[in-house]
Amino acid sequence: MNRTSDPTSCPDVYVAPIPADVTLTPVLPPERQRLIEQTRNRSAKIRRYWVWKLLERAAGQSFSLSLSDLSFRYRDGVWTCREFCFSLSHSQNAVAVAVSRSPVGVDLEHAGAFAVRFSDPERLRQAARRICTEQELPQIREPDDLLALWTKKESIFKRQSGGTFSPGRIPADSFPTITRAVELPERYLLSLCADMPGQCRLFVVKE
Repeated sequence: MNRTSDPTSCPDVYVAPIPADVTLTPVLPPERQRLIEQTRNRSAKIRRYWVWKLLERAAGQSFSLSLSDLSFRYRDGVWTCREFCFSLSHSQNAVAVAVSRSPVGVDLEHAGAFAVRFSDPERLRQAARRICTEQELPQIREPDDLLALWTKKESIFKRQSGGTFSPGRIPADSFPTITRAVELPERYLLSLCADMPGQCRLFVVKE
């Protein structure tokens, strides 16, 4: 994933592993801070915090903006801001953020956990019938095939920003997407839905 055009004209994608020791410090806006504080599950709290810190990194690196510069809105479980479009995802011990001037959706999933969950062929077939359209079913031969479709559909749904997620009703080719494996160091699968996903830049933040 690379490009030579204006760094804000196409999507930037940031992915990062969650450190073993995370110290929670206040974040902006206050509504996000309250959401983090109200999250009872410790692991979920850390994921919500770390993905927001990665958004802070993305805003600064891609747009030279700080969180205090942004006008956030939280509605129906979706965060947006006036200054640019963004999408958040987290899975197991990693987080991802996509930022762009146009609508964007990103999904990150732990490939190993998914493979274990659907290692049984019958369970894989049952899941495929729920997730795939009729035209997509023949593509599913192993868990990675289904995971790739799942992440594509999640990223498409997030780009649309609304409604109820029904993967079986979302063709994976209905919007432009790109899917990549990322080692963090465990293997994750990441899908991006955007106007020009193939021209995005991918930043792996390991610090």
